Amino acid sequence: MLIALDIEGIDRVNQGPNEIGLAFLRFDAGGGKVCMLCPGTSRFYDENKIQAHTIQIRDRMPTFNLRKREPLKYGSAVIVDTKQLGSTIDKILSKYAQESPNLILLGFSMSAEVKWIAQQCPSLSLHFAAWADVQGFAAERAGGRTLGLIHTLKAMGIRDWRPIRHRAANDAVRCLAALSGLISTDPSTFTVPQRQTGFQYFSKLPKGSRLDNHPFAVRITTADGSKLPYEISTPEHLSKLFVEYEIKAVGLNACTERVRANGVKIWWISFRTLEALEEFVDKVNGSTLYGKTLYVEKGGK
Repeated sequence: MLIALDIEGIDRVNQGPNEIGLAFLRFDAGGGKVCMLCPGTSRFYDENKIQAHTIQIRDRMPTFNLRKREPLKYGSAVIVDTKQLGSTIDKILSKYAQESPNLILLGFSMSAEVKWIAQQCPSLSLHFAAWADVQGFAAERAGGRTLGLIHTLKAMGIRDWRPIRHRAANDAVRCLAALSGLISTDPSTFTVPQRQTGFQYFSKLPKGSRLDNHPFAVRITTADGSKLPYEISTPEHLSKLFVEYEIKAVGLNACTERVRANGVKIWWISFRTLEALEEFVDKVNGSTLYGKTLYVEKGGK
């Protein structure tokens, strides 16, 4: 049985996820059939009889405008206290382990999930016979280029829409759909989207109506609130530092060279796609640069 895991909401305030998503897919290993490929994730979910579960943590529930949040599309949902999280997931996994003792854990760009299991719920690893990151399979198909989840689905003609405030269980189902496509489709039909080039530079942080054209933006600060590395003192330096991502615009919270030379407290980056933003947050949030631990906040406002 394949189990896709996704977590949402890890940040420096909560130090843990606010939502866990699991999606379970049975497959006929003896007959060689993994699952049925479908042109959309909702149909994929229905026709393959996937089961999904959402576990929300009561004291970490999000406080932003919930109307802007993606609705839960699949499965059941429960709300638990932090102390109940590990045992709740253990109970769900044990139920499926009785049916299929060889559980295989999947994720998409799952470094955050692996770190969370290792640090906060190590007992969960005992349930799995093996694990794999589907993003790695997609990179092999894309000639070494790292793709986000939605770009991977689109490359195989699988339709879906994913807002910036997405849900864990929905992404777990998307992960299973991506694996299905990678296994089932002809490699020659995998169409990798072309990168766009050229950046817009802001000598200070954009505000007001200027932000309307930048829906996929982040603010970068240090985890302790100190100044960011003074080695990155211009928007040009910042864009070169993260050139591998699909950057649309960059800015710093200082408009004069003298101020920037002493270091600034905020870097602002806008991305061309939600996928690029998600990949950036996954790779950069919590990383260390010139001795500073970086904190990445979505939204950029």
